[in-house]
Amino acid sequence: MFSETEIQSHLNQNKKDFGRASIDTRPLWSTDNITWEDVKFAGERHSCPVLRDVLNKRVDIQQPVEVWRAYQGKNNAFCEISNLFQKTNRSDLYTSWNHNELRKKGEKTHPEVKAVFQYPSGHDQHYLLANARMDQYFLSDHLRTLDHIAHGASLGYAASPEEQAKYSVSIDDYQSCAQTATNLDHFTALVAIKTAQILKNRGVEDQTIVKLLSQNFAQAGSVREYGQQKHASKIVSLVLKEIKECGNLQGIASEFRQSARPKIEKHYFGKRNPRL
Repeated sequence: MFSETEIQSHLNQNKKDFGRASIDTRPLWSTDNITWEDVKFAGERHSCPVLRDVLNKRVDIQQPVEVWRAYQGKNNAFCEISNLFQKTNRSDLYTSWNHNELRKKGEKTHPEVKAVFQYPSGHDQHYLLANARMDQYFLSDHLRTLDHIAHGASLGYAASPEEQAKYSVSIDDYQSCAQTATNLDHFTALVAIKTAQILKNRGVEDQTIVKLLSQNFAQAGSVREYGQQKHASKIVSLVLKEIKECGNLQGIASEFRQSARPKIEKHYFGKRNPRL
């Protein structure tokens, strides 16, 4: 088990790295000699405010490499999307993606999560780091989830290597989303729709696609940690709008609505920052 003092010391010693997501040069799926120290570094770069809680829940049931892949997979995805915006000459989206944002005091963390929060000493807790904001949180985790399914590391979607391969995507598959998006919220919805279209074309069933979209675009984790329920609800609405307008995902909209909306509403504990 990891003590509060141990994790706090680690955060304090590496405070400059907190929230600074970066791509690890070690291959995610062929690197085995991962330690819990590696996990700590990956978690802090993801700006995880509940690092100790995550580690203590997994230390007895998972190997450090598994937890590292979860954190580092999101860090990699965050950086890949940032690079995508540069590649597609979307400097406006690049700036929005990477900048930090002050939170209003009205945003509230779930009391159970608040009790285990830990930040580096001196960190302004009203400061919401870029990869903790709703769009970045959803999209980074979405791409990480797809990658985990494709490598057989996420249960409940694909049992065989042939089925797993259907979930393999490249960041370049989302170039059109970056080129046409009006803002980050719109880009987030377009990525959800593009993913659904890719999976449907590869023969994945509608029910499974809805399950994936609900898992990644109606997450409760960020709402519990940072509030932002109103923003999460807005993204759900945008995904529904894009599903209807694309014209080739009939039947998915109603199922996604029934699955996603209750999840978001259940975890409302504050008001979103209108600037996010």
